Amino acid sequence: MPYDSRQVRQSNYLFELPLPPGQVTTAYLRLHSQGSVQAPLALWAPEAYIEAQPTRLYVLGMIYGVLLVMLVYNLFIYLSVRDVSYLYYILYIASFGLYQVSVNGAGVAYFWPDSPWWANAATPLSIGAAALFACQFARHFLQLGSISRGFDRLLQLLMLGGVAVMVLAVSTAYGVALRMATLLALLFTVSVFSAGLYAWWRGLRLARWFIIAWTAFLLGGLVNTLMVLGYLPNVFITMYASQLGSALEVALLSLALADRINILREQQAQALRETGRTLEQLNLQLARSNRLKDEFLASVTHELRTPMNGVIGSLELMHTLPMEGEMAQYHRTAVGSAQGMMDMVDAILTLSELQAGRLRAQPAPFSLRTLLQSLRAGYAGQALAKGLYLSLDIPADLPDGLLGDGPKLARCLGCLVDNGLKFTHQGGVVIQVRGRRVGPDDMALTFTVSDSGIGFDDLDQATLYQRFFQVDGSMTRRYGGLGIGLSICRQMGELLGARLAHESTRGLGSRFELSLNMAVSQGQVPVGILQKRRSV
Repeated sequence: MPYDSRQVRQSNYLFELPLPPGQVTTAYLRLHSQGSVQAPLALWAPEAYIEAQPTRLYVLGMIYGVLLVMLVYNLFIYLSVRDVSYLYYILYIASFGLYQVSVNGAGVAYFWPDSPWWANAATPLSIGAAALFACQFARHFLQLGSISRGFDRLLQLLMLGGVAVMVLAVSTAYGVALRMATLLALLFTVSVFSAGLYAWWRGLRLARWFIIAWTAFLLGGLVNTLMVLGYLPNVFITMYASQLGSALEVALLSLALADRINILREQQAQALRETGRTLEQLNLQLARSNRLKDEFLASVTHELRTPMNGVIGSLELMHTLPMEGEMAQYHRTAVGSAQGMMDMVDAILTLSELQAGRLRAQPAPFSLRTLLQSLRAGYAGQALAKGLYLSLDIPADLPDGLLGDGPKLARCLGCLVDNGLKFTHQGGVVIQVRGRRVGPDDMALTFTVSDSGIGFDDLDQATLYQRFFQVDGSMTRRYGGLGIGLSICRQMGELLGARLAHESTRGLGSRFELSLNMAVSQGQVPVGILQKRRSV
């Protein structure tokens, strides 16, 4: 019946019953319902009834407050972590909250006072929805798909039952839908509790909170059932035992989800620690492999030098013999190829020794001008063959005698000059040196190698100076080389305490600067330093 048809507009059915003093009054009460009916009768004086309502309202407010707080709290957590278990739990809370509003009379009093049909349908509909989402939540929370296929399939069947009850709630008689909903509630409650016990038995830590929560729910339902069957008195605590147990269940399940997050964090931390240990072991193995590789390269290149020196020596002896034009051409080709092979062997050997940490700076007096002129003379043939200029710019006031590792400095500059000539088709390469005194006997020197070659886009130093790197993979086929010249120059410069910087523009050329400090030599400087040409 519509809410407005009640004599007193209150969630409980209230009737005025006139009782004249000193007279015996017989009252008849007729009840009719399509479902189960509980009709506890109590005679109240109006004042006494009003005084008893605050306690009831406080308890119901506490129940609704717990449901609302848990719903909003877990909604925010779901939006943060995007864990689907929270979504199913939120939908379960919403469905169970709708059930509480329906059975406690708040729905017909405040939400649908003029819809008796919906007042009847809301109860079995909310039970079906609660069963659907509770089973889905239990499947994901207890990980039944991996723990027990049997329980997982059972809960899936109960989920179908929940959908069926929801359809019956809006399409059939209230009595039929309510009986099916009651049977479903009994089955899914026992099944979910049993699944939790099985998961706990299998060692799932999360199942402990789950079992405690459903135990509170079952105890509340048991107390309420015993009250209905007449084994317990119909008092406030037994009347609302099911609702109180349900509210406690919702709160405990929220704790279970929080414990689940902690467990996941522990598992992630453990996985990170294990991954870190694995990576550490792999890094150690990689370092050992790199060391063995460098040692192997050093050994191989060192062994290759002896036969290559024999080949080059034999070719030089053949040069003393008279040869015809065609034979002389073959001889020049063989000499160039052998020298190129020897240069690559020397480059690989140098790189291997640098990687193994075998090279050390060995300062000694040397002539700066002799070193640079020897460097220019070593690459003059390559520049002339390509029609390029190779110029040297040394200020006249720059001291000539210096104290440092001249051969390693020449090797660094040779790598830069070789690269400049290799990637330049028009124009040429300029070797420039500038210096300034930073103390009575110290000079800050800057060696600049500029070319008008193809250039390249700006790259970070870690990429440009790595071993076997070339800006374009096709350069290996077009220009040759191993792509280790800049890596050798960078590491050799670090041995000397030098800093290597670069500027380049595609199509306009490149400019490399090698800056270091050296002492001015006070002793006798060697006459010259021979600089072998190395193509890297």
